[in-house]
Amino acid sequence: MNLVDFLWLLIFVPLTFLSVAVSRRVFHHWFTPLSVFIGVNSISLSLYHLRLLEMTDVSAVTHAIILSSFGMFFLGVLLAVRPIENSALKDDRGRIDGRHLSSFFYLTAALATIGWMIQLSMFLMTHGLGALLGNIWMLQDKFQMQFIGYLNLIGILVLPAYVLKRIMGTARKVDILIVLATAFGLVLTGVKGYLIYSVFAALFTWSVVRPSGFRMIHLAGGMFVMLGFFIVYSAKIDIFSVDFYGGSQTLGKLAALKRPYLYFVGSWPALDFVVNGTLDDLPRFGFIVFEPIWKLLGGLGLTEVIVKAHRQYVVIGKTTFNVFSLIGEVYWDVKWPGLLVVSWLLGFTSTRLYLRARLKSYWAHGLVYAVFAHGLAISFFSYIYTLNVVVILLYIYAAGFVLLRRGVLFERSARD
Repeated sequence: MNLVDFLWLLIFVPLTFLSVAVSRRVFHHWFTPLSVFIGVNSISLSLYHLRLLEMTDVSAVTHAIILSSFGMFFLGVLLAVRPIENSALKDDRGRIDGRHLSSFFYLTAALATIGWMIQLSMFLMTHGLGALLGNIWMLQDKFQMQFIGYLNLIGILVLPAYVLKRIMGTARKVDILIVLATAFGLVLTGVKGYLIYSVFAALFTWSVVRPSGFRMIHLAGGMFVMLGFFIVYSAKIDIFSVDFYGGSQTLGKLAALKRPYLYFVGSWPALDFVVNGTLDDLPRFGFIVFEPIWKLLGGLGLTEVIVKAHRQYVVIGKTTFNVFSLIGEVYWDVKWPGLLVVSWLLGFTSTRLYLRARLKSYWAHGLVYAVFAHGLAISFFSYIYTLNVVVILLYIYAAGFVLLRRGVLFERSARD
């Protein structure tokens, strides 16, 4: 770490605490879209500037682009707040409308279980149990290619739904087994982000539905669980990544933390390549930001179907990286004016969803916010508002707001 790094630390460390302080003042709670987006990215940038691994520099222009995104996000947050709602946030929410929550929980778990059991059966018929146990890394190879669609994806919602049941006092002992089985299914997909998504969604659901009961220690506990899972997954399943990072003596003594550190900060030096224009152009404008729309139009035959572009690797020190943070990927896709608009929209939309979840009693609003907020929490890594997120949100709407709440599957008067 040099003097320039220290000066940037003097900016990003205070920004982290400032985002929490403003959240407390405006929303009467510390864990909000504002503190998540600006706080998490500022922490990530601060850790980068500690230079615990040898990485390339991030230019002043790139830092300015990042800060401009922070500013537009903050503006979006402010414009989303209404005085009458702000005053209503002073008191913790009262009774939660838990109608049909148990039905949603068991329906979602059943669909997810069908997904991973079919997936597992397909694999065992082809390769056998011995091949899986002896070569667990195959989850990221042959097994992942047989992923059967979106059934396992909605299993992400089982854990946050269980958290809601615990808050309401309606959870049963068997529900723990259901959650563990679903988590097992998420691991079987070979996509480590699915289980991490589920844990993040559970934390966000808890924080917005019962904010007075959600404390810093709970967030720290969730982060510790995800870090442990990431380390084990990297060692046993994600074995194709090359562990050649170089770095300081600090992480040299803690080799298991090198890859988590790289994932947490590597997007920033990679972003510099985006800003410098050294990456190839994307196939079309809005290829990343409007990915769900392009896929829908392509599926309807209204536009050319473009296979997902291969992520370009860039050298960020003694290793390579191919993700560029939410800010970087949006900038790559729609340039700086587009980044400002998207940052504002994210701030505005996430805050409206947060306020709705805080002020409305129906439990499904909390899930909607949790699914959306995960994109803010992982924004230091990449832009994830893809078709998968749209599918999860549509499922919550269809099952939670229409099929169950309006009595399509059960009588309107039904209660959990």
